[in-house]
Amino acid sequence: MRVILAIDYSGRSANAVYEVARRRWPEGTTICVVSAVPRTPPSAAELWFDAAGSLETVWQGRRARARELTVHAAEFLRAAGLAAETAVFDGSLSQAVQTQAASWPADLVIIASLPCWFLPEWQASRIERRLADLTGCSVEVFRNKHVAHPIISP
Repeated sequence: MRVILAIDYSGRSANAVYEVARRRWPEGTTICVVSAVPRTPPSAAELWFDAAGSLETVWQGRRARARELTVHAAEFLRAAGLAAETAVFDGSLSQAVQTQAASWPADLVIIASLPCWFLPEWQASRIERRLADLTGCSVEVFRNKHVAHPIISP
């Protein structure tokens, strides 16, 4: 079985990594941990203090943090006995999942739920259904409201 696990720095993603690690999976299952580097404009502090005014330094720093995030999550999954790979893309997380699903056909995509304050429930469900249509496989939305596990941290 091939599973794409889409994560970001949210507590919902940390819970999803924990849930994937604790489940029983068929022999030979491989988890591909996917993250994205959004091309949103940097804050003034990020640009001037962290990157000395260089946009390229901002993007490189964001990519490095996304790589660290996916590697850390994959190591956690490997410690739980699962085979794990990583992939980081520029753009939104949904675009990253679509890109990965196109090149690495998956049987299942697991994503953390969108925060309810961000979108109404019906619109979040619509986005999730659209993701299932675009990836051509099943999509599981991990909806957990418990406190995040300290698996991944910014």
